[in-house]
Amino acid sequence: MTIAQDPKTSTTSNSLRSEKDFINSILPPELLSKVFEIGADMDDETDDECDDEDDEDDKDEDEGDNRNDEKGYKGDIIIADMDAKDEDRKGVETATDEEEDDFIYDRDHIERLQFATLVSQVCSVWRKVALTTPPIWRRLYVEDETRLDKIAAWLDRSKAVPLDVDVDLMHDELIAPDDFMPLLVEHVSRWRSFDCHTAITEQMPRIMAYLVGKKAPLLEELVLNDQEAEDVFEASYDYPVHSIFAGPASLPNLRQLALWTSPVIWTSHPFANLIQLELCYIAQGTRPSLGQFVALLKSSPKLEKVLISGDIVDASDLRDAFEILGEVPEPVPLNSLRCLTITEFETPSSVNYTLRLFSAPELVELGITDLCFDGEGNPVDFTPTFDLMSTVFSTVEKLELAYVTCANPESLERWLCSLKGLRKLHVIVPRRPVNDPEEDTEERSTGAGQPDPDLAFHFLRAFVPPKQRIKLSLPPLTMSPVCPLLEELTTSGVPDEVLVMFAEARKAQGRPIKCIVHDARDNMSSKCRAQLEELEVELEEYEETNYGVVTDEEDDSFQTQR
Repeated sequence: MTIAQDPKTSTTSNSLRSEKDFINSILPPELLSKVFEIGADMDDETDDECDDEDDEDDKDEDEGDNRNDEKGYKGDIIIADMDAKDEDRKGVETATDEEEDDFIYDRDHIERLQFATLVSQVCSVWRKVALTTPPIWRRLYVEDETRLDKIAAWLDRSKAVPLDVDVDLMHDELIAPDDFMPLLVEHVSRWRSFDCHTAITEQMPRIMAYLVGKKAPLLEELVLNDQEAEDVFEASYDYPVHSIFAGPASLPNLRQLALWTSPVIWTSHPFANLIQLELCYIAQGTRPSLGQFVALLKSSPKLEKVLISGDIVDASDLRDAFEILGEVPEPVPLNSLRCLTITEFETPSSVNYTLRLFSAPELVELGITDLCFDGEGNPVDFTPTFDLMSTVFSTVEKLELAYVTCANPESLERWLCSLKGLRKLHVIVPRRPVNDPEEDTEERSTGAGQPDPDLAFHFLRAFVPPKQRIKLSLPPLTMSPVCPLLEELTTSGVPDEVLVMFAEARKAQGRPIKCIVHDARDNMSSKCRAQLEELEVELEEYEETNYGVVTDEEDDSFQTQR
């Protein structure tokens, strides 16, 4: 297959070819191989830092193609050298027509190219070195359009090095688990990470079936995320549930586990000695019993980070232990736990029972989010949860409260009074409903409504100084100032006047707030900016994007990454 060289870039290509020949003349293959390994490491780090761009709309993709044309990707040395003379390719595995087709496609989507693909297409010398450098082929991406011969080629080129396998079946169903999983599990003994995301519920049980009875002695990270099933996790799970791997001895190095609507048989699970744990949207009928969940925590005494979304233990099992039988389990001591996130529980009792299972004396970061509705979208008051907080978590330094309901602000104030070491507070306040009958209750409360001054004050009134509290007929606090070490406040749905009140109160108490990071949707007025700057508050703005939260300072680098 011949690829024409763009005559407009021939001069540039010749110049680059000379530079490449010079590099090849001074770098022995052993050193060039080491350079490739470093480049692959940097490529992996970039992948970890950047969000997936697959969901960009067609307009953005077209604009990206035009930018690639302008930067000269279609006429550079990479394409020119694919037409190298035959004698330059002697003794070297050449790119197949399929690989070149792949490369042409990837060239038009340059951000998706992996480092190993790039360097293996530059010239015959580089290709020979790349094909004999197994570490640069260690990360394998399996997507909807990935061909089986590519999977086989990457597995072969990686030789015996540990593998990082990313499976992303989030778009067209062009490849089935029964096609690629037999290839992958042949090398399961080399897996270092297996990160799997699916959008069709039938796919995940098929993938998990291939893990039954397997041993992965090098596996450190396991992610199984069935995103379609997240919407129906409260319903019965009508797919096979598997006992994956072959007991704890089969995963001796597993440290990070994330199960998102991907149930396992808990009577024989292989998980122990974890550092990070995520259990989210586990369907009814597939959840661990209370005893099994407690055993899971006890088997990982060095847990550092935990995320729990939705009822993980069957609610009736919790109720029986805490209310009916009176067999309340002792909290599991997790002295290494630093970060805990609790989200999307439906009742205060279920979240409270779950929280009482943790003993985390060194907890630093705590996220309490989306505690406001039951499974039917009806509002729920989680005041009892905040009553509990002041007795179980008082060492927190970074706190996020997002979309939570607490009808009794005194409960929230008591908890904040106990947080003497709090340094960063992130508050997202539900907005006023918009007049749109097409939106359901939950969307109106958390979506694009107007900031609610009363509700925002409800969350921040603990910071009102004593004299002003008397004027507002607020009850006295047990501690003043509240959260004396607080330096940074991040907000969404908090009106200007509440922010100014907060900043003035902190300064009046001799504990000025250093930085306020506010949501761009709140449209902070110039008057508010001037008032806060006069109070010597540093201001930052963030916005929600397809790439997550981006602040002003990150925006320039973000645009470059995108």
